[in-house]
Amino acid sequence: MSPILTDAPVLYSLTYRSLAVRPLRHAELAQLLVAARQHNQAEGVTGILLFLQGRFMQYLEGPADGLDRIFARIQASPLHRDLTEPLREPLAQRAYADWTMAFLADADLAHPAPYGAAALTQRLKS
Repeated sequence: MSPILTDAPVLYSLTYRSLAVRPLRHAELAQLLVAARQHNQAEGVTGILLFLQGRFMQYLEGPADGLDRIFARIQASPLHRDLTEPLREPLAQRAYADWTMAFLADADLAHPAPYGAAALTQRLKS
């Protein structure tokens, strides 16, 4: 019997941390999110961006080639420095399937972290 072939792409996750080069204004973060959401949608990538006390942590999920193109754009951004080596792992299913880019920042931490972001938020604090 031959294997069943599927058109579903193999998914991966990518997680990294970095430091903002300077304090970022709300308008800069909003502009970053608009662009990220557009590029992520075009690449079939979903995820969440956390911004806490001048530090970024981002968790992305999608096909390997889309993640590679998105991460190349991230590496080229002048808004941050000291990117950690990305952690890449195979993924059985998306955690943020409905979000081209969910966002959580300092002001949001007064409330419980939405969309399963509590563990990522805790890792960013450490």
